[in-house]
Amino acid sequence: MDLLRDPVTGTEIVRLTAERSAQHHLPESTPTVTPDGRWLVFLTHETGAPNLAAMDLSSGDVRILTLRKDLNAASPVITVDGLAVLFSARDAIWAVTLEDGTETELAPFSGARVRHLATAPDGRAVAATVAEGPWNRLVEVDVYDGLVRTLLECPQAIGRLQYDPGGRRILFAGEAPGSLQVIDRQGGGPQVVAGQREGEWVRAGTWLGADSVAFVKFHDGLYVRGANGDVESERCIFKGPIWHVAARGDGRLLACDTHARDIGLVLVSPDSGSWKVLCHPRSSNRGTRWFEPLPAPGDDEEASGFAFPDRPPDFTESRYGPAWTHPHPSFHRDGLSVFYTSDVSGVPQIYRALIPDGWFD
Repeated sequence: MDLLRDPVTGTEIVRLTAERSAQHHLPESTPTVTPDGRWLVFLTHETGAPNLAAMDLSSGDVRILTLRKDLNAASPVITVDGLAVLFSARDAIWAVTLEDGTETELAPFSGARVRHLATAPDGRAVAATVAEGPWNRLVEVDVYDGLVRTLLECPQAIGRLQYDPGGRRILFAGEAPGSLQVIDRQGGGPQVVAGQREGEWVRAGTWLGADSVAFVKFHDGLYVRGANGDVESERCIFKGPIWHVAARGDGRLLACDTHARDIGLVLVSPDSGSWKVLCHPRSSNRGTRWFEPLPAPGDDEEASGFAFPDRPPDFTESRYGPAWTHPHPSFHRDGLSVFYTSDVSGVPQIYRALIPDGWFD
């Protein structure tokens, strides 16, 4: 681990990895650190395919957790008890323990492709997106008995998932192109939180609490709206090139990277709209489509941005990736630092930026 300092903001930064292959933390929609703050869970490409590893943040010691060729790099989530990591591989959901790397198949979906996962706050269920031929399902799996129930079925791809803090609803991207929606676990159809109007590029959403969601209108700004989708409740809290967004555990601070133009990694208060640049990741931010005003019809950002299972990582530029050339900021559980990935050294590595004392107190 190397201690650095941002030359513009003076923020202290720790470079956590320095390998010859790509290293990147978990997607910003899920914590990348165990609940006790001890282990950083991340993806390593040392084997030529994405695999899970864990770093002891006190000692810097690293454990390789999986040695697979089919792990979906966009899928891993840490269990609520912090003892294991769930991930998808081909047609199943798997769990691997942090203690000794023991792998267990949690739920098979024969003939399908399992993509994104999210864990319920009480730890009793995991939500997953499952692609089966022309259809996509949002399902929930009971982690104790493996019982599967379908919450939604539709022809459109379903993106990343996130439970609200109370565990009653799930936020997801998809079904209607360019929309963020919520679905109640107890029934009732999905409800659009933020729909994409003509000339807009709606993406990247996160819960701020049980009743509101922050989301990005790419090339425009960062917005907040009530989880019931009430248009009148919408307000812009940052006008500028916000790209990916993650919320601190209490929902009172957002970490965002920026692109086209890149002004650095910014912290934004959703209440006041005040903001500060934390640091400058200086990542290459690859992906040809990100410079266009709108996404191409039928594009699937997440599928083209991450490595595909069963294929070696492709480091050439695609429409939206490689995703590990983007910062994807993510808060530490204690809210005092932000993790991000940058390929400023020539190879994607993981960094931790410490939030200066007194910011947003």
